[in-house]
Amino acid sequence: MKKFKKVLALLVVLFLTVSLTGCGKKAITGADFKSKMEAKGYTVTDFTSSVGSAAGAKEALVANNKDTSLIVEFLTFEDEKAVIDGVEDLYNSAKDKEGTKSTTEVNLGNYNKRTVKVGEEYYVIERVDNTLLYIVSTKNTSKEADEIVKDLGY
Repeated sequence: MKKFKKVLALLVVLFLTVSLTGCGKKAITGADFKSKMEAKGYTVTDFTSSVGSAAGAKEALVANNKDTSLIVEFLTFEDEKAVIDGVEDLYNSAKDKEGTKSTTEVNLGNYNKRTVKVGEEYYVIERVDNTLLYIVSTKNTSKEADEIVKDLGY
C-alpha cells in the first residue's frame, strides 16, 4: 500500500509538471505578425516612433484593412513588467467604458488574455512573454478578431 501511494504521488507530480510546462505559449516576432497579417490582406504600419518610448515598447505595429473595421496592434516590450502593465491599462480602459459589459480573464504562466465586450465594441488584449496583441473590433467582426488571434498563435 505504501508503495502504491508513492507511485501515485510520483505520477501526480509528473502529470502536473508536464501539464504546467505545456501551458506556455510561444511569442511571435514583429516580422511574423507583419507577414501573417499581410497574407490576410491587411496593411501593416510601423508606429514605434509615435508610441514606443512613451509606452515602453521597442516595436509597435498596427494592421488595418479597408474592408473591415478591425484594428490589430502588435507591440514588443523590453521587459515583462512593462507589457503586463500595458495589458492592465488597456483592459481597465476598455472596462471603464459606458454600457453593458462582458469580460473574461485568463492568466497562465507567460500568457495573459483579456476580452471586453461593451455595447457594440469588442476588445481582445493578449500577452505572450514580452509581446502584446491588442484588437479593437465590433460585435460584427468579433469572430474575425478571434480568428486572427488563433492564426497568430495567441
